[in-house]
Amino acid sequence: STPTQLLPFLLLLARVYSTYGDDDDDLLTFKLNNGIHIPLVGMGVGNLQHELIPQVVSANLMPAQDIRLIDTAHNSHNEQILGQAVASFDAASRVQTRGGGGGSSDKPPPLHVLTKVWYTHLGYERTKISVQESLDQ
Repeated sequence: STPTQLLPFLLLLARVYSTYGDDDDDLLTFKLNNGIHIPLVGMGVGNLQHELIPQVVSANLMPAQDIRLIDTAHNSHNEQILGQAVASFDAASRVQTRGGGGGSSDKPPPLHVLTKVWYTHLGYERTKISVQESLDQ
């Protein structure tokens, strides 16, 4: 590759790259139209065995892992399990805060849970129903 061929990629990377929180925190993110920065790298649980999800989520949300994005899909039929695992971890993290020393009152960094609408639910009304079903889980 020549430098000219790499230029579009480097410009995209420069646009996407931003720090998320502290100056020490070099997390690759993308800025959405609403101003929220969403991580570009995360953990997928779509094909994970359902009984393993709580353990895997808990282990990967620990501060040392720095996971701030979890990806699943409506058709994986695990959104409710994932939601319960995240809620359980969130409740536990309020006792032992993340990101700071022992007893720190630092607020944990935001966690983004991404799900996808299955192709059979496309179209405005069907998509609204699918999104609401995911939120209810």
